[in-house]
Amino acid sequence: MSPRSGLLQGAEAYLRSFATRRGIDPVTATEVRAAIQEWDEQRSGAGSPADLLQAPG
Repeated sequence: MSPRSGLLQGAEAYLRSFATRRGIDPVTATEVRAAIQEWDEQRSGAGSPADLLQAPG
């Protein structure tokens, strides 16, 4: 599972829903939430979705 890849492929709504579901493994939910937060931060800048393919930092 790669939340970043899912976001690039248009699964944003699904991943947001998935990250808040009951019964999801807490580690997985945390990873998905972190990817969504990074996605939101990069989108709030002037970046494009292609920028998300670059390694962070």
